[in-house]
Amino acid sequence: MCTAGGGALLKLFRATGDPLYLELLSRIAHFIPQTVSYPERPMYTVQGPALRPSEICERVNLSDWEGAKNVGDAIAGNSVWPTAALMLTWLETPGVYADIEKGLVFAPDHVNAWFEDGAVVIENPTPFPAVVKVMIESDEDRKKPLGLLWQEKFTRVSVGPGEVVKVG
Repeated sequence: MCTAGGGALLKLFRATGDPLYLELLSRIAHFIPQTVSYPERPMYTVQGPALRPSEICERVNLSDWEGAKNVGDAIAGNSVWPTAALMLTWLETPGVYADIEKGLVFAPDHVNAWFEDGAVVIENPTPFPAVVKVMIESDEDRKKPLGLLWQEKFTRVSVGPGEVVKVG
């Protein structure tokens, strides 16, 4: 996914029905924003200075192989290709995807989601307001190609900090 978004994984799930594609998409889409520097949680480079708000590096140290003090740091400054991947992943990936007939709910966004009484329930456990893009499909919906502008199929749902909202 160097300079691409997660749309291909969503399309693979729709074509095959294999939930492993949605699981991979969810993990990638959930992780990428955590590596972006923002004022409340700056990302530091191994040289010391923090990345500016909204900057992202192509590599984040997840282990201590470059020293214990560098765990969680970015190797260098801002990189263009992960910024493009983040933007495309945000554009192409629903924050909550629900398959009403299989009973599958995936939440790539930083929210929790589940089925309850025939509706999708979304909980925002973060201290930030969220506008979650929701895509709910049936088996019949998945038989139709998404086309070029599949993002128009997303329903946008506002979920405040700590709030729980039902959709559908």
